[in-house]
Amino acid sequence: MPPLALAMVLMLCLKIVHTMLWRLGVVKAVAAAMAWAFLMALMDFLRRCRSVVKPPAMNITAEAVVAILEGLPEDATERDILYGLDYVTRDRHFSTDQVRVARLRYDHNGRRIAVVEFHRRSDAEYFLDRYSPDISFRLEHSRGADSEPITVGVSSPADRDEMGPSRPRRDDDGWDCIKCGVVNYPHRAVCFKCKAERPDDDGYGASGPLLTGETDECPQQTPSQYVVIRDLEGSVTEEVLAKGVMKLFIENQAPTRDAPTTANKLRSTAPTNSTAGLGAKPGSLRRVFLMRDRRTNDSWRYGFAEFATIEDAKAAVAKFRASPKFTIASKPVAIGFIHTGVFVPALDAASTENPEFSFTPIYNPAVRIKYWDDRAYPSVHVVAADPASSAPSPDKPASSDDASKTGARPSKKVKKDKEPVVGSKIAMIPQMQLWAKASAQLHGAKPVADTDVSTVAEPTEPLDAAAADTPHDSEATQPDGPVAAQWGDQYVSYADWEKMSCLVCSWEAPPEAAIKERAWPQTRGDLLIEHEGRIHNLYKDAEVKEKAAAALAALRKEPRTVVRRTPRLKSEALPVYKSYADYDALRCILCKRNFKEARVIWLHEQQSELHKRMLSDPVNRQRAVEEFKAMGKKMYVLEPEHEFRKAWEMQRKGVIKPAASQYRDRAQERRHAFRQPKQPSANPAGAGIATTAPEKRKDLTTGITATEPEDSPAAKKAKSSKGAGMLAKMGWTAGAGLGAEGAGRTEAIAAEVYVPGVGLGAEGGRLGDAGEEAARNTRGGFTGFVEKTKERARERFEKME
Repeated sequence: MPPLALAMVLMLCLKIVHTMLWRLGVVKAVAAAMAWAFLMALMDFLRRCRSVVKPPAMNITAEAVVAILEGLPEDATERDILYGLDYVTRDRHFSTDQVRVARLRYDHNGRRIAVVEFHRRSDAEYFLDRYSPDISFRLEHSRGADSEPITVGVSSPADRDEMGPSRPRRDDDGWDCIKCGVVNYPHRAVCFKCKAERPDDDGYGASGPLLTGETDECPQQTPSQYVVIRDLEGSVTEEVLAKGVMKLFIENQAPTRDAPTTANKLRSTAPTNSTAGLGAKPGSLRRVFLMRDRRTNDSWRYGFAEFATIEDAKAAVAKFRASPKFTIASKPVAIGFIHTGVFVPALDAASTENPEFSFTPIYNPAVRIKYWDDRAYPSVHVVAADPASSAPSPDKPASSDDASKTGARPSKKVKKDKEPVVGSKIAMIPQMQLWAKASAQLHGAKPVADTDVSTVAEPTEPLDAAAADTPHDSEATQPDGPVAAQWGDQYVSYADWEKMSCLVCSWEAPPEAAIKERAWPQTRGDLLIEHEGRIHNLYKDAEVKEKAAAALAALRKEPRTVVRRTPRLKSEALPVYKSYADYDALRCILCKRNFKEARVIWLHEQQSELHKRMLSDPVNRQRAVEEFKAMGKKMYVLEPEHEFRKAWEMQRKGVIKPAASQYRDRAQERRHAFRQPKQPSANPAGAGIATTAPEKRKDLTTGITATEPEDSPAAKKAKSSKGAGMLAKMGWTAGAGLGAEGAGRTEAIAAEVYVPGVGLGAEGGRLGDAGEEAARNTRGGFTGFVEKTKERARERFEKME
């Protein structure tokens, strides 16, 4: 109701009440007071009604990353929910990688629910689509690993009536500013805060928050050829950004000539943030990318820089970290490596979009990539098309330019470097190689061969330019060994394999009848191995390992070594095999296991012991073939490309077998050539003593040498430690005292530790041997504290007696 109409209604009510009271015989003043009190009560009632019907606050992104689990029992805990998600997804890292937090709540009906919040919206949508409407898991934390499974419902907040505040925003709720991210009323044409115009497409501004480049930085700082530069000024252009990044090049400082001084000056020992010797090679910067808005072409105040090699990028980042302050256009900026999801393949985008919105990587011109967010595009500025020509080659000596200027004859190694190298190409990073092959597979074309990067059969094994050198070159040879060996390939199991149970948490594998009823391809042993890896991380924790070993020793049983994966040797031929994997779902149909990357599927099919055992059973193979037919998909035979196989065979010829040893004991060869003993002989009596020493020292040394032969136990004990060996080189022998005359102490100095701040003679100040105390403090367990407490109690009890 408008304010003017409300005021007129209130005045009319006041007039009516006043007239009624006056006619009833009430005094005029009292009637006016009572009418005024009635008016105040009416206004307070209307104010309360308006506060009740106030619309709730908008929460746009609450339901985007949240899943609701319904029907939980009262004894369920948050850890039960996380363990249950790991069990349902068959991924022991699911709760740590994708789930932000799980909270237990009660709905308006008093039922117990769990609100699972994910890190990313895509993960939440995938979980709801895959596992809705219900899932089953055990409450391992509260009821134990062998408890009965429970079934809970899976739903999204949009499907529940009680999630009213987190409803999706309607079209008439407003629009987001693409510059500052503020929510504006729908009738506004410009932002009330930054005065930016409203975008034509309503979904354009609401597709995500304002980006600053912080989300593009790799949390683990994995080295890459691309670095992100954040917190730029709005007026920075591509040229200014390129000049600013060039300050990360290594500086060629000319040697300063100091005036000769007669006195030696002391140098300062204060820490300095010197960047001398740090930085990328001059000319290694290839391109810079300034992120601009596709609609307004305004700068988003961050960009990227592309270097020639990963080593150049690492050197540039190292110089930035060592610099006390790094600025571009007089403003401090932040620099870091990007993660693998910043640039994605632009499939079929060249014909429909502006070609400026995507670009081609230098190492593979056949692939076009773009920025992951379609609201912005990378504005490319080429700094150096061929930076290798301006910078000296790492294989070429730095003095080659000087030699060419003076007319000196170049060496044979320089001539060899100038010859064309067969198959010398720029190495492609793994994610780009994966995108290239995926694009070729979708378009039905042959993938572009890259001899420097492995293909389908070898996802993690780059070729170190093996095709460039002949097999007889010693630089191309490498020792034989496993490919991509990991710490979890084999481990020591502390489980009870007779009862198929875990001794740490008392978990027992399901019986064979239950496994057959659920149609699982794994055996009880496979489930036990999976449990030890998923729950106990293969006993990587020292405390869990000690607990399991003690429980197994109490049963008088020995631990067992379990081989989970056998890596292929470098000297073996590349495998050609039939794949039983669904690469769209990243799942091995034969073993019924899910994976995060296609690279892990390749390793699983080639080297996993579980896959080999499943492959040897014809029943499992027939089951997998029938599942492929039911899904309407085909099975493929994975075979390396011809060019890659040729380059791999050339590298394989240079692999050295374990039988041929590379080590040469040159010291032993020199001793044989010059007829030297293996170890210098002991000095004769008095030979190692200076001629200026007194006769008492000579007599004492002679007597000690005569009574202690070299092969005696005391002499052997003297050579068993570093300190005794150093003293022996200075003329000391076992059993002799220290000092020039040998009259010093003969026993070793015991290293003891005392309580800080307590005198040496105070009672209780001595703690004991320093080595034992250090071992007890660094072990990190509770056992050392218990032992020390018992020892102190025993000492006090003995003093009381």
